[in-house]
Amino acid sequence: MDEHIWQKLKPENDAHVVTDPDGFPYFGAGMNASARDLGRFGLMLLNDGMHAGEQIVPASWILDTIAGDSGYKQRFAASEQGPMMPDGHYKNKMWVVDENIMLCIGIHGQFICINKATNSVIVRFSSQPEPLDLMMFANTLAGIQSVSSKI
Repeated sequence: MDEHIWQKLKPENDAHVVTDPDGFPYFGAGMNASARDLGRFGLMLLNDGMHAGEQIVPASWILDTIAGDSGYKQRFAASEQGPMMPDGHYKNKMWVVDENIMLCIGIHGQFICINKATNSVIVRFSSQPEPLDLMMFANTLAGIQSVSSKI
């Protein structure tokens, strides 16, 4: 992650990643970075994997993630979050709201919202008391979608 993605974004700060006892990174709930640097990550995704003229993540990976397939969409529709994102799915660690909006969601309310329709990225830091609170998630999602659609 550091060599192949993070450093290529020319971050202002190092990211800190929790590792397991064997030294393997745990990105599921253990990455810390500044808002500006997470914004750079979001901009790279917004620009189909490009940053500063370099293809960092294959555009095909981003397109495949956004497209999903019927299996991903059916399983997501049956999940707790499905009703909040009726056209959404979860694939490749990304939450896809629709063909324009992709989210990176962390625990305790952290969000990166990438909106291709408005060419915008929103980074949200939070300290919600629970790792995942569905009501707070729904309210945050509605707020972020509203703001990103008006930019």
